[in-house]
Amino acid sequence: MSASQDYVALDWIKGEIGQTLKQAQQALEVVAESPEDLGSLRSCLTAIHQVHGTLQMVQLAGPTQVASEMEQLSQALMNNNVPDVGRAQEALMQAILQMPGYLDRIHREQQDLEANYLPIVNSLRVARGEQRIPGAAAASGPDLGAFVGPAQDSAVVAYGSGNGTVQLPRLRVRYQKALVAVLKRSNARENLTLIGKIFAMLTRLCGASPIGNASVLGLAIIEGVTGGAIKLDNSVAGLLKSFDKAMKHLIDRGAAGLSDGIDDELVLGMIRVIDSATKETPRIQAARALVASPGDDQGDDERGMGLGPDDETLSTVAAIIREELASVTDKLDLFVRSSDRNNEALLELLPLLVQISGTLTVVGLTDHQQSVEGQVQFLRTLDSGGESPDDEQLLDMARALLQIESSLAVWPEKMRAVTATPLATSVTPRRR
Repeated sequence: MSASQDYVALDWIKGEIGQTLKQAQQALEVVAESPEDLGSLRSCLTAIHQVHGTLQMVQLAGPTQVASEMEQLSQALMNNNVPDVGRAQEALMQAILQMPGYLDRIHREQQDLEANYLPIVNSLRVARGEQRIPGAAAASGPDLGAFVGPAQDSAVVAYGSGNGTVQLPRLRVRYQKALVAVLKRSNARENLTLIGKIFAMLTRLCGASPIGNASVLGLAIIEGVTGGAIKLDNSVAGLLKSFDKAMKHLIDRGAAGLSDGIDDELVLGMIRVIDSATKETPRIQAARALVASPGDDQGDDERGMGLGPDDETLSTVAAIIREELASVTDKLDLFVRSSDRNNEALLELLPLLVQISGTLTVVGLTDHQQSVEGQVQFLRTLDSGGESPDDEQLLDMARALLQIESSLAVWPEKMRAVTATPLATSVTPRRR
C-alpha cells in the first residue's frame, strides 16, 4: 500500500477508531472505580484489540505499534501482571486519549515521525515492566535534572522570606477547591485562571527547586489549556491531582522538602502534555527550554508548530470565548442604556478583552484577534485620558464583538477559514 493510500484509508477509519476508543475509555473508567470488574476490563481489551486490527490493515507503523503496546498492556492488566496497577491504568488511559489527536496529526502532516509515537510506546512499555525502545526520540529525551534537586540556596531563601511554611497550606487549599470546580466544569475558566496564579506563586515561593521547576510546567499546561493549545482531558486532570501530592509532601517536610525530587512519572506526564500542545505560548516555550537536553537540536517545526488545535478543542475554546464576549456585550448594553455613565465601568472590560485577544491569537483566529485588539486599544486610549466615547463609538464596539461571537458559532472545521464579514446590524446583545 502506498503512502498516499495509507492516508486516504486513515481518513476513512478515524471516526470508527474514535468511537471504539471511547468504548475502551468508558470501560477503563469503570475499572478504575471498581478494580474487581473484570468484565469491563475485558471490554476495554476487546475494544483496543479491534483498534489494533483496524490499524494493521492501514499499515501505518507508528499507530499500529502504539495500538499493539496498548493491547499488550491491557492483557497484562487482565492477567494482573504489571508492577503498579494504578500507573498501568493511567498510562493506558493516556494512550487512549492521545490516539485520536495523534491520528489527526498524521493525517494533517501526511507523515508519521518517530518522535510523535515513541514516547507513547515507551510509556506503555514501562507501565508493563518492559524496557524503553531506544531511538532518536528517546536518545534526545527530556533532561529531568531540574526536578531532582538539591534546591539552590536562593530557593531556600525565597521560601523563608515568603513565609512558605504558612503560605503553602493556604495555597494548597485554594488549589484543591479550584481543581474540584474545574473537574465539575463549574466556572472552569475562572478556576483554571486561579490554578495558574497558584502555580505562578509557587514558582516565586519555591524558586530554583524541583517543585518550583515543576510549577513552571504546571503553569505552562494551564496557559495551554486556557488558550486552547492543550485539551483538558482525564490525563491532564490526573496530572493536576498528582501535583497536589507534591504540595502535600513539601508541607509535611517543610523547607527541607525543597530539595526532594519530584516523581518521574508526574514530570514526564507533564512534559508529554506540553509537547502535545498545538500552539506555542511564552510559558510553554519556557517549559520546553527547562527540560531541553544538552545539544538537543529538535526545532520548533517538529514540536507541532502551526498544526492548529483539533476540532474538539476548538469547539471548547469557541464556547468559552463566546460566553466571554456575551458578558462584554451585555455590559456594553447596560452602559449605553445608563443615564449615569462612568468610564470606570468601561475600563473594567479591558482585562477580559485582553484575555480574549490572547486566546484568539493562540488558536490562530488572527482576523478576530485584530478586531478585539482594536477595542483593547480604544479602551487603553480612554484609560490614558482620552475623550469619553459617544453612542456611535460604543455601538461600533458592540457590533464588532457581536460579529465575532456570531462567527464563532460555526462548526470548528470552518473556524480556521473565518474571515471578516459585514458587521451585525443589531447592537442589542443577546440575552442568555
